[in-house]
Order: sequence, then C-alpha cells, then structure tokens
Amino acid sequence: TQANFTNCIFYGPPQNDNELFLDTLDRSLGGSAPIFRFDHCLFRTDEDISNTNYYVNCKRNLDPAFLDVTRWNFAIGGASGAINSGTNTGTLDDIEGNPRDLNPDLGCYEF
Repeated sequence: TQANFTNCIFYGPPQNDNELFLDTLDRSLGGSAPIFRFDHCLFRTDEDISNTNYYVNCKRNLDPAFLDVTRWNFAIGGASGAINSGTNTGTLDDIEGNPRDLNPDLGCYEF
C-alpha cells in the first residue's frame, strides 16, 4: 500500500507507450488509497506526471540511452536523459563501485 521510488528509470521498447501502470482500484472498493511517490525518475509514458504530490522532478519520454539492452547492459550513454538528473540519497557509489557525484545520474549506474 506504500512505495517510494527515487532516481529510477522506467523505460522500455518503443512499442510500449507506458512502462508503468498504477492500480488504485482499492480506493473504490472501500480500502485505503495507495501511497506512492516518484522522486527524480524517468518514465516512458503518455500519462500525466505533473502532479507533484506523486511525481517530484520526474522526466517523461527522454531516452536513457542504455548501452546495449540486448545484452542486458543498462548502463547509460553520453546522450542519456538520465545524466545528472537524480537527487543525492546518500548513496556514495553506483552498482559497479563508481563514485556518485553531487548530481547523480538516474538508475543504478553513474556515467
């Protein structure tokens, strides 16, 4: 019922217009509304992400320029819309041990 996402990339192949779908039906069934927040994230979506109660400094439909998705290499390239688009979370290194800078890149790799 609650989730926070920070510095994430939700992006897939061009044939998918939306890489993220939120199921909030529980509200109409008498349950609690889910609590979620996307902070400094990049989406492939045609949905509106302007509501700052849920989407903080998020970007839409900018190519993350993954190096080679066919080989599962999701490191980002120099033309990536994810470079320097993150927020400092206190994580000092990326997944490969490379240091994060003050304006970290989105995703698990620092360019």
